[in-house]
Amino acid sequence: MAEPKLEQHSPVLARSMAKFTVVTAAILVAVFIYLYSGAPPFDVSADSSGPWRGVMVLLMLLAGAIGGCLYNFRGITKHITQQDFYPRYEISYLIRPVSGALCGLFVFVLVYGGVLTLSVPSHETLPTMRAVMLYVAISLLAGYGSHEFLHKVKDLNKAIFAVQDEDNGKN
Repeated sequence: MAEPKLEQHSPVLARSMAKFTVVTAAILVAVFIYLYSGAPPFDVSADSSGPWRGVMVLLMLLAGAIGGCLYNFRGITKHITQQDFYPRYEISYLIRPVSGALCGLFVFVLVYGGVLTLSVPSHETLPTMRAVMLYVAISLLAGYGSHEFLHKVKDLNKAIFAVQDEDNGKN
C-alpha cells in the first residue's frame, strides 16, 4: 500500500486565495463607501423609524467582512513567505470574510446594547460621524480577529450563563 503524500506548499492555491480576497475586499469597500457616503441621515430621536438601522447593520457587516479580508491578506503573505500554504487552509480563507462580517455585527450589538462598554463621551450619540466610525472600527477589529473574538465571546457566555451545580460539582 502506497503511503499518502504529505501536504505540499501550494503557491497556485495561495494566488487563487489572494485574488479571491482582493476582489472580495474591493467589492466590500466599494459598497461600504457607497453606503457611508450616500446613507440617509442618521436620525435616532425617540420617534425616529428611519432607515438608519438597516444602514448601520449593513455598515457593521461590511466593516467586519473587510476586517476578515485584511486578516486573509496577512495570512496569505505569511504562508507564501514561509512556503507553507497548504490546501487545508483554503476553507478558512473562503469563510473568513463571512465570519468577520458576523463578528462585526455581533460586536456592534454587544457594544451598542451595553453588554460590552467603551469609554465614549456621553454627548457622542449614534448619528455623529465619530460615533459611527467608532462602531466601524470595532467591527473591523472583530472581523480581523474573528477567531480571538469568538474565544472572548465564549468566555463572556460562560461568565453570564454559568450554571452552578447545586452540590458544588461533586458529580
